[in-house]
Order: sequence, then structure tokens, then C-alpha cells
Amino acid sequence: MITDFYAYLGKPNYFSDLYVIDCGAYNCKPNESMGESIRDSMIIHYIRKGSGTFVCNGKSQTVSEGQTFVIFPDVRNQYIASKDDPWKYIWIVLKGNLVNNISKYGMISTVNPVITSSQIGLCLVQLQELLESHKMPIKGIFEYSLGLAYIVLSELAGVEIKYISQNQNVNKAVDYIENRFADKINISEIASYVGIDSKYLCSIFRKNTGKTPYQYILDLRMKRACKLLSNNDCSIEVVAYSVGYTDKFAFSRIFKKHTGICPTDYRKKHPLLIE
Repeated sequence: MITDFYAYLGKPNYFSDLYVIDCGAYNCKPNESMGESIRDSMIIHYIRKGSGTFVCNGKSQTVSEGQTFVIFPDVRNQYIASKDDPWKYIWIVLKGNLVNNISKYGMISTVNPVITSSQIGLCLVQLQELLESHKMPIKGIFEYSLGLAYIVLSELAGVEIKYISQNQNVNKAVDYIENRFADKINISEIASYVGIDSKYLCSIFRKNTGKTPYQYILDLRMKRACKLLSNNDCSIEVVAYSVGYTDKFAFSRIFKKHTGICPTDYRKKHPLLIE
């Protein structure tokens, strides 16, 4: 027996490339129609029983048991249950950058919005059973539903879309910064290297390190500058250039603001300690 079901998860309190908004299961009545509309998210329907018609951008297609149809963001759609054998489906709503980019893989698109995949059905049934059991705390539900969402999206794309944890992304950003802090780098460049949105990078970076990427870069530069001033007799201009500043006066202002003392006075208080 397939029972009607609905669960709202909502957007998590962090920015993500993919997240589950809500999901549910529904037994449609004969000829029941979800009127023509344009959604702002991706909605995936897996047909467990029966059949119906899915209309995407004016093109109609019959969808039956074991098949999945996908509603894309900002695309006209409508779906109607069969008169004689109305469908019973499970659905899930996804948002995030990955949703907007899924069409580039070519496996699923507004031209071909229907796919046959038992894996998608298995994932959605598992999610429904988990939510109906009420046996997992909300944080665990977010993580579990996200894992299933990546599997579903991979099935739709026809390629594996890997879930990369926040820690992996932050570690990659830290590694890049520590090797490039003396160069002229910015947040957009770091985010591009990691492969995530700039705002998302700043959010998870601060959450995991207690600092913004800019603060982390600045701390590394000032730490290196202090070492150069204490262990080298090179000019302030050379020190500035060695830690990413082309203007020695700008470097001196930032150094003083960060340490409370200007580079020249810092050197006087910390005589050369040749290693």
C-alpha cells in the first residue's frame, strides 16, 4: 500500500551546491492535473504505480511505472494522471548550483525530461521511509538526504557527481592560500580553484577556521613578514614584495595595523636572528 506523505526539510543554515527542500508521496485521482506552472526549483517525480502525461514546454510524453520525469527551474510544465490507471509517485524538490547546471551533462534536459532508473526510485523510497520513521535527528536527515540527492542527480546526469564535504573544500582552499599567499590572489580566484561559489567558500571557510579567507591570507603574510624582518637585513620594500605587496607604504600601514608597530620599529625590537 502506497500512502500519501509529505515532509518539509527547508534550506539548511549554510550555503550548498545542492540541498533538498521537501519531498513526498501522492496517490493521484483519475485525470487529476497539476495545472500549468513555472517552478523555481527542480522537482523529480518517480512513478511507483500507474501512468500519466507530462508536458514540458508544450511537448507531451506518457510516463509509466518505473520511470522518472523531471521538472526544470523556469520551464513551463504540467502533469496529468491517467484516467484508467492514475499514477502514484514519490517526488523530491532540489535547489542549488548543481541543479542549474545539470543540463550540461546532456543525459537529462528539457528536451528529454524522462528517464528510466530503478536507482532513483530506491533512493526516494529510502528517504520516505527514513522521514516517516522519525528515528534520525534533523542534522542527520540533512546529511542523509543530501547523499541520496547526489545519487539521484548522478543518475539523471549519467555521470557520477561526487559529494565533497565542507572540510575537503576548506582544506583545498587552505592549501592553495598557503602556497600562493605571497602572490596577488583574491577570493574569486580561490573559489574557482576549489570549484565552488565565492559566498559559499567564505561561509564554510569561516565556519571551519574561525577566519575569513582574507584574514587567513593576511595572517600568513604578516607572519612571514615578521620572520623576514627578524632574520634578514633586506629592505622594507623587499619584505613587502616578498609577502604580496607592490607598495611598501601600503604594506607598512597594514603591518602596523596588524601588529601595532611599524616594520622599522619591529626590526629594531627584533634584531637579526640568523638561522
